[in-house]
Amino acid sequence: MPLISNSNDVYRRLIEEAHESWLYGLFAYAVVEEQRIEWMEHYENNNGHPPDSGEIQHWYEQQPENVLLGAKGKAENALQGYADEVLEELERSIRREVSEGVIISEIRLATKFWPQFGINVAAGFASALLLAAF
Repeated sequence: MPLISNSNDVYRRLIEEAHESWLYGLFAYAVVEEQRIEWMEHYENNNGHPPDSGEIQHWYEQQPENVLLGAKGKAENALQGYADEVLEELERSIRREVSEGVIISEIRLATKFWPQFGINVAAGFASALLLAAF
């Protein structure tokens, strides 16, 4: 009996019976189905008509035993690449927020310094004036 004979078998093996994450299986399923669609387009370009259901079943049955394993590998690579991109963007965003926060806090400290400095100078001048008056 062949490993798979239609897309339902692929779905069952990669998603329903798999021990991995549902999302992981769904990506692997998409990889196999993408290969089938590419084969169907190639078939139609070479034969002038799309394959019938028997020819599609034959395509599934002719797939090597490791087709599902290869699809899982491609899915894993795709998911890992996406995760890396998301983490990189998150890190950039956090760095930007931190640097903007540091810059803003430094600006606030600098803007608080000069008014306070002016008040201190005025208070010192007033106290010197009062002391001189006594």
